[in-house]
Amino acid sequence: MEWSGMSSGFSLHNLRAGALGLGGRVVAIQFLLAALFGLWPGVAVNAQPAGAGADETISRLGPRVLEFSRRKTVRGKPEAKIDVVVFALPALSETQRIKLEDLGIDAARAVRGGSPLAATPGVLRALSRLDFVVHIDDRHLTKMDSTIASYLAALDGGRPGGNPAALEVEVTLHPDLTAAQRQTLASFGLDPQAIAYDRVVGAVATQRLEQLAAQECVLGISLPSEEEQQQAPRLPARIDSPADVAKLHQRGWTGKGVKVAVIDGDFDPKDPRLAGGGGVLYAETVGAVRGESAAGKAHGTAVAAILRAVAPEAQLILLSVGSAPGGNVYRAIDRALALEADVINVSLGKAIPEESFLRGDGPLAQALGRKLAKRGTSLVVAAGNYNRSLAYLPDGGRFDGRRLLLGPQRQTQIRFFWPRRLPDNQVFVAWDDEYAPVARRASDLTLEVREARSDKVVGFSNDNQLGSKPPKEVLRLARPGSANFGKPGFIPVTGGGEYFAIAVGSAMPPQTMRGRALRVGVSQAAVLESPSNAASISAAPYALAAQSLMVGALEAKGGKFAIVPHSGRGPQLDGVPRPDVLARDAGALLRGTSAAAPFVSGVVAMLKSLQPDLKPPEIRELLKRTAGRGEAGGIDPVAAIGAVVSANGNTQFLTAVDH
Repeated sequence: MEWSGMSSGFSLHNLRAGALGLGGRVVAIQFLLAALFGLWPGVAVNAQPAGAGADETISRLGPRVLEFSRRKTVRGKPEAKIDVVVFALPALSETQRIKLEDLGIDAARAVRGGSPLAATPGVLRALSRLDFVVHIDDRHLTKMDSTIASYLAALDGGRPGGNPAALEVEVTLHPDLTAAQRQTLASFGLDPQAIAYDRVVGAVATQRLEQLAAQECVLGISLPSEEEQQQAPRLPARIDSPADVAKLHQRGWTGKGVKVAVIDGDFDPKDPRLAGGGGVLYAETVGAVRGESAAGKAHGTAVAAILRAVAPEAQLILLSVGSAPGGNVYRAIDRALALEADVINVSLGKAIPEESFLRGDGPLAQALGRKLAKRGTSLVVAAGNYNRSLAYLPDGGRFDGRRLLLGPQRQTQIRFFWPRRLPDNQVFVAWDDEYAPVARRASDLTLEVREARSDKVVGFSNDNQLGSKPPKEVLRLARPGSANFGKPGFIPVTGGGEYFAIAVGSAMPPQTMRGRALRVGVSQAAVLESPSNAASISAAPYALAAQSLMVGALEAKGGKFAIVPHSGRGPQLDGVPRPDVLARDAGALLRGTSAAAPFVSGVVAMLKSLQPDLKPPEIRELLKRTAGRGEAGGIDPVAAIGAVVSANGNTQFLTAVDH
């Protein structure tokens, strides 16, 4: 996409190609251009379609709209039209408003949240030359994420081979559905009974996705988000309780009578390590779990076995959600509450949250918090193992011209390591922004990934975040050997090295960035070299609820405990520090926060057994108050139990247990 007023050989892509190397000189050029022409070059970049050259000129048009704009007019035949939504920069001049209106666009709507237009190819070409036009979206694809939009665009282009007959999608819905709307959803293959927290997951025929998006009750359609599951080694024949916990068992504190739900990929309910004591009260599959792998089954079984070792007489409820559960986790939480679980354990990390707000006032976090508070259930969640793959930029970086300069030294990029043995990766940027059900968001960032050695563009994205779209950008990368290589929506990465650079830019003027912080991350445990030395967490909304207890991991080193380097830690985007507590992992059995969470859940079960009316916030504060001292101060089960027993009048407790 060429800049208006520049020669035909000068494109934004060419400027960006030199930006990583030129640094401040590019910024100076941008300020000069702005001064000379009065332009903010609002160019939108769509996720690169599979098979497209990485160096082709960046376009503000989606793949379907771009293809349509190239159609030629045939004399004697009426021009075809495509339904689009046009977004413009704020604070348009009178001349700019007139230009839009001459093309049939409501300028006021284009600024506020997008103006609909039935556009001919000629009109699209004219709009694409206007720098104050930021996005031109296909109206039928505006509710879909870029990957699904790319699938449908590829189908239009006669490339159905890479598109399945049906896609498993996660659909976000209006909170108040009528009976007729529920029936309509069922006609698309979505189970109305499976709706949880205004979300439902199901397989929908690819050819009917646009019809689904056109329904008034549908707010968004995306691929189900994946949860990290650490592979577990072969389980030992017996899992012994830690020495300090064993002393509590000898005194009779074993979690007896407490129901603990474990939500994970899959389990072996007949595993002997889960038998005895309270036993497995109930086991159920939530949603469609298709052929879960042996590794996934070992992970869930190991998590449940650790919990059993800490609270041997707790009653286990095992809820399987698969390796890419998306909305199934929310359904499982609801199911656990219906089964009257006192404690719920979720040892699934989140690489890229489905909501990027990462704050407790989002709609899902609040809805979950209300349900948990009503039942008095403690939700214990692993903090994830992504500490080494996230950069948290507390001040939101600094805008300078059109580029976002990250960090105190004002660098323009960060770097990450992507080992060749890992075939898939996801790169994302998310930023803090206030939540509003009908948001009028004006911040809109772009994301670019380059091969560090050659400086070649690997992929670029500028999905539309204006209006009410989630404030995040995601690039899905696939190497040869990946099942996703060559599929629409996945950027093919061939050759090159293992080090890559991430650059973040803006498709809007800098003053529109209202958020306080940015997170840039990768999903495949890659190490970021970042100008910021601050870490961050990446968590699902259920981990942010006021009733949840987020757990980081400790490991034994030289007779002492230290924080596991990759254990998630750092502030939410609203500044709240997480995790809430730290706990030991299970060493060779299961490493990281997946193992630390069930240890805490077992201790919570013992506390609930001793004093059933303990509220989740009280339990959190009790565990924090009685934890060990210092940076690596993990929870102390004996001290926590002792505080409850002593408060009930038994002052001899600590001596009796020989703490």
